[in-house]
Amino acid sequence: MTTETRTEHTPGPWEASPARRSIIIQTDDLLIAETLNRVGYDQTNEEAEANARLIAAAPELLARLRVAVATIEDLATRYKFSDADIEELQTVVGDWQSAIAKARGQ
Repeated sequence: MTTETRTEHTPGPWEASPARRSIIIQTDDLLIAETLNRVGYDQTNEEAEANARLIAAAPELLARLRVAVATIEDLATRYKFSDADIEELQTVVGDWQSAIAKARGQ
């Protein structure tokens, strides 16, 4: 039997900081990623900054999405919803769970 072990991501918060020709995403003591500022090619500085902010927000987005899934699942077990509502909730939660799994490398 083979057991695959997945490493969790570096805990947040992550911050985006401008550098000379890039934007660095880091924790207090660890470089996470670097987005290149390709102004003059196919990217504006604003787009590079937006990409860096999105990457830096990833740990918080993942954590909040996991809480949202747990909250919806808990509410669905405690309250009476219509069949249509349950089907819609299952679809939304399923999409969220797929995004969480993707973020965790599953």
